Amino acid sequence: MTQNPKRILYVDTARSVGGSVVSLYHLLRRLDRTRFTPLVLSSRDHAYIPKLRALGAEVIILADETPAAQTNVHWSDGIRRAPLLSEMPGSGAGKWLYHLAGFWIKRLPALVQEALAVRRIIRAHQIDLVHCNVRVGTDRAGILGSWLAGVPCVCHVRDYDRFYLLDHLLARGVSRFIYISQAIARQHWAQGIPNRKGRVIYNGVELSQFQKPQDRATIRQRLGLSVTDQVVGVVGRLEAWKGQHYFLQALAEAVAQLPNCRGLIVGDAEPYSLEYREYLLSLTQELKLGDRVQFTGFQNNISEILAALDILVSSSAVGEPFGRTIVEGMAAGVPVIATAAGAVPEIVEDGVTGLLVPPRDAKSLGQAIVSLLANGHDTEQMGRLARARVAERFTSERTAAAVQTVYEELLC
Repeated sequence: MTQNPKRILYVDTARSVGGSVVSLYHLLRRLDRTRFTPLVLSSRDHAYIPKLRALGAEVIILADETPAAQTNVHWSDGIRRAPLLSEMPGSGAGKWLYHLAGFWIKRLPALVQEALAVRRIIRAHQIDLVHCNVRVGTDRAGILGSWLAGVPCVCHVRDYDRFYLLDHLLARGVSRFIYISQAIARQHWAQGIPNRKGRVIYNGVELSQFQKPQDRATIRQRLGLSVTDQVVGVVGRLEAWKGQHYFLQALAEAVAQLPNCRGLIVGDAEPYSLEYREYLLSLTQELKLGDRVQFTGFQNNISEILAALDILVSSSAVGEPFGRTIVEGMAAGVPVIATAAGAVPEIVEDGVTGLLVPPRDAKSLGQAIVSLLANGHDTEQMGRLARARVAERFTSERTAAAVQTVYEELLC
């Protein structure tokens, strides 16, 4: 490495604040500024933009750089309604062709404009390396822009990725893939990505942020809970695949046996999942849990929420690509019950640092809740071991060090 810091462009295409944005924030917190200077290109404005700027990172909003790309949908929608194309969705092959035509007609012009904007930014800011922050399928503009500019590209794959023809072509231009779990890596390898191009680097958390505060009673009082309540919570966006409905069904099983059991559902619905939120509220009443469950909405103070819990549940109906909330709960010393799918078994050691249950099995989840709440000693021991596992494997310091090693391999 030279004495002058290398300039890294972070391209983030997340639609809203979630695991990818939070992980990027923690990576930049730990980035060695004597070696690397960050510039963030975000697809849109969101709540973490001020936080990223507070770290000293310059942030550019992609929509401000490509206003013309937003107008492509109007003329392309007209083409898709042409007689031949409009009749295609009826059959299997026709449906595939219809959506393929939709991409090339509707999305490709915007993709090209965005990629050219990325290239302009790379050249104007003398970028040495591009770090795309979500997955190939949503990071196409960043990958293509880096290729057009002739700089190396790292694709940080934080979600499952289904490759289409264009994605296979773009993947050839990626210098290195970083996978947040073995589960994600296996899915990439199954689609033909050489494993030599990738490395598994787990997401990390700031361990110091999850020390249990001494005023747990005050936190519970603010939430309308007592010190004698046995509190079980689930944290995450309200989306059907996150499985909050299984959590409610399991909680109904638990409260029938534990009169002091209470539930917290922490998180809010995105515009596309408002119906699911209404379903959860309706299910709460149907299960007669109205006085046992609180919907808190989105919470910034997640460490305080975790400090109020006796158990953290991850009730995802399908495999989590990683499970940041699970790691945060473990860092807070909170025993976790999670569904045994995706990357979760890589994080939780069943029976030691938490309990694993089959996905979409509310009965097993309810039994696990009762089992832990009925044995306080095991709960405390599990929490201590969970925090120790995070300290060993899932800290932001370890994550940043591993990512910076990848940068050095490509830039030296």
